[in-house]
Amino acid sequence: MLHKSAQYRKASTMMNFNDSKTKKIISAVIILLLVIAMIVPTLLAFIV
Repeated sequence: MLHKSAQYRKASTMMNFNDSKTKKIISAVIILLLVIAMIVPTLLAFIV
């Protein structure tokens, strides 16, 4: 078995949340989802 630190290092190399590029991608995805969540009901209200 791996030690906890080795498991953490393995997980952090897959998804490094301290990396600024990763933070930008995650924030862009969240913002995109929020914008879609606001636009879809508005469009449905006009269509229906």
